[in-house]
Parts: sequence; structure tokens; C-alpha cells
Amino acid sequence: MSEWRIEHRPIAMQVRDLLYNMLIEKHFLPGDRLPSEVELMDRFGVSRGALREALKLMEEERVILCQHGVGRFVAPKIEGLYSEDITRLKSVSELSISLGTTLTCKVLSVCDYAADETIAGYLELRPDAPLVALERVWHGMDSPIIYSQDYFPRTFVEGPLISELFQGSLLAMIEKERHLQVNYAKTVIKAVQMDQDLLFKLGVENSNPWILLKQINFDIHNHPLIFSRDYYNTEKFQFRVLRKRK
Repeated sequence: MSEWRIEHRPIAMQVRDLLYNMLIEKHFLPGDRLPSEVELMDRFGVSRGALREALKLMEEERVILCQHGVGRFVAPKIEGLYSEDITRLKSVSELSISLGTTLTCKVLSVCDYAADETIAGYLELRPDAPLVALERVWHGMDSPIIYSQDYFPRTFVEGPLISELFQGSLLAMIEKERHLQVNYAKTVIKAVQMDQDLLFKLGVENSNPWILLKQINFDIHNHPLIFSRDYYNTEKFQFRVLRKRK
């Protein structure tokens, strides 16, 4: 258990994430029965108390269902709707894996960009500092799910800016190529009405509000690395968060 404590998160939440990964990797489907508590304790090397607390979290998040005297089962999925725990920082590519589905990426634009005063402030850079401006859209179930805008220092990418470089996880690319570790993000969440021209560009006919996650990603030394705006289509996506009364 000592290696988990380095994460500085409650052990139950770490065990919950291990359970999520197990469901994905082992291709559990709605209605499938989970292994017994003893099997899960042996699998993850955790105490019964930590396991039960993790399982309780997943029940409260409606990921699994408990039938007393029978066992625990994967909960039915709401048809046509993606659902994700908002407490974990993930790239869209990692999100796609955790959802157990494929989100396809289309790079709308990638270019050199001189930081305006606002973005320079977010990234603690001087105005006009050289950045990369990246605009992408992610599709799932034949419709746009996420529209994203990312800004990060030009030094993170060597050579010309080619769309093919940005088809996957931006966080993973920066961590691998620049040997930087994205550690946490400060995020503002709100509902926004998307511009009609942008909706037309994305091929979206409805005008429902989207969920905007405006965030700054930091490394382990508290230095800002990326400023992003991620817009989630509320017709296809919802976030979950566990709220407790103290």
C-alpha cells in the first residue's frame, strides 16, 4: 500500500480506479457479475475495508449495483449517453479508453500563436510569447462529443506543426517528448451557449448548452503547462461527481 500513498489521494478512490480499469480491460458488460470480495482483495492486495469503501463509491456513482445475498453487477448503461467521473484528470484519449469506446479525433487547426495578455497570464509567460494553438473535435457515435482548444509553449514541439502529431493524447505527447509530468489542473466548469457558426462548423444541429471545462494544467513543480477550453456536448455526455455531506 505504501506506493499508493504517494498519490496523496484516499486509498478507496485509488482502489475504485483499479476496479474501473478492471471492468474495461476485462470487457465487463452491463449485467455482468463482479468477482467476489475475496477475489478482488487478492487481486489488488487491499484490505476488506478499503475494497468495500471503493465498491460503495461505485454504487453511489451508479457504475455497479449491489443485490444483497447475490452479488455486485455492472449497472445498465444509459443508451446513447457517455458518463464520466469528473474528479480524475484525463486527456480525451485516456477518457476514450476509460469509457470503453472509441472517440475519433479531427484536427481542425494547429498553428503558431502569439500569446495574448489573458493566455500569457494563465501560463505565466510574457505577452506575445510563442505558443501553439490547437483546435480539435472528437466524435463518438457519429456525432461531435467534445470540441477543444489548447494553448501551450512552442518549445514543446520541435519542427513544423503537422496535424498528424496531434491525433492522440496531448498530455501523453508532452510527457513523452518533453519529459514533463502533468500533475493536476485548476478547472472552472460552466454551461455555455455555443456560437451558431461554430455549431455549423462542427456539424451540430441542436443549440443546447454545452459544458465548458476551462483549465490550466500544472506540472509537479506547480508550473503551468497547458491552457485549455474543452466543450462537452450535453446531448451526448454527462459528468459524475461524488458529493458528501460532512
